[in-house]
Amino acid sequence: MHGGERKLSQTKKIELLLKEYEQIAVCTNKKNCLDKEIVLKIYKKIENSFSKVAKLRKENLKNETIFYIVFVFLEIFENSDKDFFNKHLKYQIDYYKKNGLRKELNHMYFNS
Repeated sequence: MHGGERKLSQTKKIELLLKEYEQIAVCTNKKNCLDKEIVLKIYKKIENSFSKVAKLRKENLKNETIFYIVFVFLEIFENSDKDFFNKHLKYQIDYYKKNGLRKELNHMYFNS
């Protein structure tokens, strides 16, 4: 997903997310990719959490930014336990509410 922001259906977003996740897994030689259902569950949780805060802040997070955040949290999920994952998500959501999106979570920061 490069270029201008497009309005994508939820189904299309999920297809793109899974395709990108599989490509990243291949590129990083991951032998044990997460199950697609787990990836989808994490995607929905992250998208829902960050989109709610964006709405409260009257901001619009681009698809690319949501995907980037999802990939950050997929890596956290792969490398830690569920408790840490949930605590870190809460921490990042609370930070976003108070201060705005961290530069490190904004894919545009890395592509400017």
